[in-house]
Amino acid sequence: MEKSGLGQSTYLPRAMWGLPPNPCMAEARHEMETVIVLSYNLGGMGCSAGLISIDLAKHLLQEHPNTYALVVSTENITLNWYFGSKRSMLVSNCLFRMGAGAILLSNRPSDAKHAKYQLNHLVRTHKANEDRGYYCAFQEEDARKEKEAEAADGGWTVVGQHKGRKKTTDAKSGTTMGSVALAVVLEKMGKKKSNDVGLNFYKFQRKEAQRNVKTKP
Repeated sequence: MEKSGLGQSTYLPRAMWGLPPNPCMAEARHEMETVIVLSYNLGGMGCSAGLISIDLAKHLLQEHPNTYALVVSTENITLNWYFGSKRSMLVSNCLFRMGAGAILLSNRPSDAKHAKYQLNHLVRTHKANEDRGYYCAFQEEDARKEKEAEAADGGWTVVGQHKGRKKTTDAKSGTTMGSVALAVVLEKMGKKKSNDVGLNFYKFQRKEAQRNVKTKP
């Protein structure tokens, strides 16, 4: 018992052994207010899991000085690979692929001169309450009953409107980690305008949506 970390002060919540039980709101609030709990659920969060995990690492580093935190974010589409022929759904095979990324965070003062970036603020805005945001990438079936997450018409516009709020952001300049990575890639490719990617994707979605409307019986 001692090796497991349990001691004389370890006990189950009162609701487990209190007789008779007291299932009232006052008792629930009393139990809730005795401790501070911050729950992180990363399963099924998609690209948001990366930002949420960095927020978790940030809180851990605030409690443990002179520490490193390694955040590894991966994405698996084993159950969502689309084998159909609808072009707007085939795009998801390119966007949501098997991939991974990693970042090493440190709060050691000696690492300040070696760090490439400094994490100042984390800002995440949840826009699922808006229909345009909720349906910008929505899983549905095509005519052949093949399931896939379809990038809806105007979905890229929703992402563009809220760019800088969903990723890791520097509050002073509004620069996002995603925009920094995109700028580096475009620089390597010899392109200067980062808007070309979003503009072309948006045009493709508009054209594909119009084509689907024309082909409907």
